[in-house]
Amino acid sequence: MVRCEVCLADDVEVEPVDDSGDGMVFCLSCGEEFNIDAAKYKNFAVGVVLSAAGIPKKDLKKTTVDVGNDKILQIVTNGHVDVGDFLIVAMEGAIVPAGSTEDEDAITVKPMSVGSVKSEGMFCDSPMLAWKGGCNGVIQKLDSSSYLPGQSPPNAKPSTRRN
Repeated sequence: MVRCEVCLADDVEVEPVDDSGDGMVFCLSCGEEFNIDAAKYKNFAVGVVLSAAGIPKKDLKKTTVDVGNDKILQIVTNGHVDVGDFLIVAMEGAIVPAGSTEDEDAITVKPMSVGSVKSEGMFCDSPMLAWKGGCNGVIQKLDSSSYLPGQSPPNAKPSTRRN
């Protein structure tokens, strides 16, 4: 049971539109099609780190991140990030792990103080995105040539194989 992105009804039954695995489903309540993965990644976006500076006397970094649509967020992290990194950001209102409204441990991201500094989101690891592969606590970095700030995250962990 999921939330329909068309009629906005909660706990609707859905069926896949076809066998393509593209995330398109048919809402049995309103009869409309929508992409179930779009709902899963609501308030998530690809972001690029514009600045990163250590916070004195803390094992934390204060970053500024371009998440597209002329929106710049300040995010505090203890992860390994550098200027120019393309990362996935869970912004205010995102449900982590991605779209998991039925998980009792799921949280809704909201602005908060981290190390006495305002943080407006979180950088995501693979489990936060409900991806297979990747480690808990290791920020998932993306190939800068394949993504733009503001894009929705990919539905699965991108391959890191080089040809």
